[in-house]
Amino acid sequence: MNIDPSRCARCEKEFPTHFQRGMALEDNTRLDVTGPVKNPATGQEEVKVLFVCQPCRVAIGGWRESERFVQGYYAKQYADQQR
Repeated sequence: MNIDPSRCARCEKEFPTHFQRGMALEDNTRLDVTGPVKNPATGQEEVKVLFVCQPCRVAIGGWRESERFVQGYYAKQYADQQR
């Protein structure tokens, strides 16, 4: 499973590697969202982290919604691995 930390996990926008004059920092900053995810291979619950941009972080909502987003993201990743 490849999680790309250089892209937003929600909109897949690429994060800049460095900032230039005039860039909107709030739209280009990586923010993390975390949530408990059950690993289907081991049955163990693990805390996973994904990176999202500021607009997506606001759209996701509070911490419960963040957990659901992370769980849904990894559920899709695990399902894609099984194919």
